[in-house]
Amino acid sequence: MGNPYASLSLFPDEDESVAIEPTFEQKRAYFKRLENPHAHSAIFGDSEDNLWQAAARHQKNDAFVSLEKELDEVLNLYKHYVARNEWKHLMDFRPFFLQEASDTPEHANQVINRLQKFKFSLAPGEKVEYNRAPADRIISELKKILG
Repeated sequence: MGNPYASLSLFPDEDESVAIEPTFEQKRAYFKRLENPHAHSAIFGDSEDNLWQAAARHQKNDAFVSLEKELDEVLNLYKHYVARNEWKHLMDFRPFFLQEASDTPEHANQVINRLQKFKFSLAPGEKVEYNRAPADRIISELKKILG
């Protein structure tokens, strides 16, 4: 044929019509290689406002996950000391606590620190007989932690 590109016209390429979107990880790796902070909107398609909103959402999600994990650790530690019929009352308080504690990432971090201190605050002599404690004591302590 004499034309090195003639073979391209003989076989229709279906892949040309379908553009493959790179994954977020691929975009992030490319952005890091560029070392140009101004290329972010061109690569990710975000305006600067959306970028800040996305960063705030990501930070809030991270704080919420950490907060939830820390609260569950505290509750699991005290589970053996709460009366069975009181445990439901404590678990009903859990979503309220998480909602109040996670209003801002800063508040969530403060609550996480307080939960870590509270985690082991009961001295061995203070622990009540196995499976007899009312949930109200723990709930009142958790309310204090909320500030």
